[in-house]
Amino acid sequence: MDGYKCIILVFGILTLFILIILYFVNQLLFYRNKVNNSFRAVNEILDERIRIIDGIINFIKKELKNEDNLVNKLNKLRIEYDSYYNDIKYIKKTNKYLNEFKRLSSVYINLKSKSLYRELNIKINNNQDKMNYAMEGYDKEVKSYNDYCDGKFISVIQELFKFPHYDYYNNR
Repeated sequence: MDGYKCIILVFGILTLFILIILYFVNQLLFYRNKVNNSFRAVNEILDERIRIIDGIINFIKKELKNEDNLVNKLNKLRIEYDSYYNDIKYIKKTNKYLNEFKRLSSVYINLKSKSLYRELNIKINNNQDKMNYAMEGYDKEVKSYNDYCDGKFISVIQELFKFPHYDYYNNR
């Protein structure tokens, strides 16, 4: 084989190798975008949750003066919102504090008669239902992404191009 054919062969093999890598990078981008899009839905629900938390804080300040501890926790949670955006642990933390608010009715018997308290509880329940549905979708997309990344060659490309690893919302 002469030098010209050898150069064309090497160039062809190199081009094929680059195209294969680009295909796998494109697939990683596709799966990553699906995960990010599913988390965008979660963030919209989290924005709604923050508005509910603002309503809870105002309600507690107005109706339950001796629940400063919960107000402080919710205020701290509200302040942390911007720095923990896109963080699954933050969502779990909001679940915990919203449940604390819902449990107040066992301490304050007359609380259930307050229409604002009932309205906030309905909003919390609706928000938690939406969040659970959105997180199921998120977990499904994370599973697809992680399953795709499990291959040895793909994991090398993932590391090489610094694609993130995503954690599940619900522990698997």
